[in-house]
Amino acid sequence: MPPRLRLPAEREDRILADALDLITERGFDRVTIDAVAARSGASKATLYRHWASKEELLVSAVRRQASMPFEVPDHGVFRDDVLFALRLASRWLTENGEVFRSLIDAGRRDPSIEREIARQIVEPHDAMWTNLIDRWRGRDGIGGAVDLAWLHDLCEGLLLRRLAVTAPPPTDDELVRFTDEVLVPAFTV
Repeated sequence: MPPRLRLPAEREDRILADALDLITERGFDRVTIDAVAARSGASKATLYRHWASKEELLVSAVRRQASMPFEVPDHGVFRDDVLFALRLASRWLTENGEVFRSLIDAGRRDPSIEREIARQIVEPHDAMWTNLIDRWRGRDGIGGAVDLAWLHDLCEGLLLRRLAVTAPPPTDDELVRFTDEVLVPAFTV
């Protein structure tokens, strides 16, 4: 298969913005390629030349709107790195929670949507936690009673529980307290 030609950035941004607007207005499941084509003024052929499927196009729209590098700089202090990652993940979920809930719901019903969510959103997000854990595994001061591999699940548990029950996201004070009262004591000596 020949490589896909790139759309001009402005054109791609417009198509993805229109697709996101349609997701917001209609819900993920009720958006069609025809609707995106009509809204954006692009042909269906153009859309399929640049996105292999409706699922890839719509998840790309969410990912573009929600683009945030899931990267944690090395602050040299475990607490600071973890708190930075928590704040980053919390901000992303706060800004994109409604659309993300819609994606998760659609992914439960359609394995192709689930695969696109995993590829474009979950994997880069998980990589942030994996990199953070790898960075700190074996460093001085790390080695509490809990395996560092649990860090990701504990942090995501706090954030996703709020997302799942449509509660307000954790406040910054709650993230600091969770880090200081739960995570630092669990993972450090």
